[in-house]
Amino acid sequence: MGRHWPVALHLLGSRRRLGVLFAAVCRATDPERLRGYRRPAAGGGGDTARLPARRLLHGCGAAGQARLHDRRRARLRAHRRRIRRGADDRRQHPGKDARRLGADLRPRRGARIRQRPLAGRPDGGVLLPRAAGALHAQPDGEAQVSIEARFRLERAGFALDVDLVLPGHGVTAIFGHSGSGKTTLLRCIAGLERAPGTLTVKSQPWQDASFFMPVHQRPLGYVFQEASLFPHLTAQRNLEYGMKRVPATERRVAMDQAIALLGIGHLLDRLPDQLSGGERQRVAIARALLTSPKLLLMDEPLAALDLARKNEILPYLEHLHDELEIPVLYVSHAPDEVARLADHIVVMEGGRAVAQGALTETLARVDLPIRLGEDAGVVLDGRIAERDGNWHLARVEFDGGSLWVRDTGHALDHHVRVRILARDVSVALEPQHDSSILNCLPAEVAEIAADAHPALALVKLKLGKSAVVARLTHRSACGLDLKPGLPVYAQIKAVALIG
Repeated sequence: MGRHWPVALHLLGSRRRLGVLFAAVCRATDPERLRGYRRPAAGGGGDTARLPARRLLHGCGAAGQARLHDRRRARLRAHRRRIRRGADDRRQHPGKDARRLGADLRPRRGARIRQRPLAGRPDGGVLLPRAAGALHAQPDGEAQVSIEARFRLERAGFALDVDLVLPGHGVTAIFGHSGSGKTTLLRCIAGLERAPGTLTVKSQPWQDASFFMPVHQRPLGYVFQEASLFPHLTAQRNLEYGMKRVPATERRVAMDQAIALLGIGHLLDRLPDQLSGGERQRVAIARALLTSPKLLLMDEPLAALDLARKNEILPYLEHLHDELEIPVLYVSHAPDEVARLADHIVVMEGGRAVAQGALTETLARVDLPIRLGEDAGVVLDGRIAERDGNWHLARVEFDGGSLWVRDTGHALDHHVRVRILARDVSVALEPQHDSSILNCLPAEVAEIAADAHPALALVKLKLGKSAVVARLTHRSACGLDLKPGLPVYAQIKAVALIG
């Protein structure tokens, strides 16, 4: 018997619990007591359909009431003077099994707990029904509402201090060298880092001084450097797992649409270890899209890929940009990725955002190329205006002129993006007719600044509404007597068609 005493104690406790439950059921089945607790007719309110537990405990005895009362108190755990959302989540009940708590206090599907403090609340923190689709639904015209993020996080040897107002559309690149705070900022937005501050996404508060939306309740998708796929599930099953997070009425991205956008139809029956690095990452991106996020976070998704796999996946990321209206925050330290994908940019340095704005305008600032090194340059958006079949060239028109580039087969009027590096731009006071340089455009000196090396200078040249940056020696700049407002000619030796 000595070794069986735990079983005896368990049976004794079970007998007591069954006695309390039996008494509660007996009292609950009294017709007089059930008169005020009948479920309303179809379409009636949701809260009155639940039977108040305190009325059912009237005949259970003091001991039974105390035990069940203690269990109820464990259900709604106080957290900084408010009730935590997702009180049914086992992670918020350390040492307790949430599934064994009183079912009368467990939230129904489609219900939530209000986040305001209990003091002064007329409802006392009861569960309220949530309309279907409320999480993702938004009034017409809100697609362009900005994302506002303010965070301050201090660690040993590092401090993040940002105040950002980002557009609610397109791709925003979070750019900077390693250790500048890019990934930390993204984790704060995702809720993986609990940093003091505020976050509002499309007019919906995700965090402020008195409220913090848990990670699992934020309508976002997150793509990491490594494709985090379930190794025992096929690509198809991994995608289906992503869809399970979203009710059918709230899905904004269909399975077929995600498969077509990422070109993974032929990969659905394969396991992750049967896929290449680029293929795994495409499946991971598709799974993130199938959660129908309001915001897509991508933390250097191409960093672990070689150049060939990177070039394989970049066109698919461009398709996402063109086909979906989901804002994307894209962390990268690769200028070529930023130039090809981004519409807006945030430049991070030492935990601070030293610049933010439209990509074309921000890259043309002469105080920022110091941080971009040899990759300093600008990006121009234009369209194919002419194709020269004899020389296999195409003419790209942009705000400020036109450029000849290699013909890549794009149709006329097709939107393209070109990248011009500062080292590929020279300056002349007169047009050079006997030169091998095809692109020579009239310009005006806008600004001159020092470069990282004392021998070099950066010259910003205005081309109509656009601008390019030239990297010259100080000797050349002095020899030409360059100054703001001086009319010159920009000779562009190389133009890269990147999209």
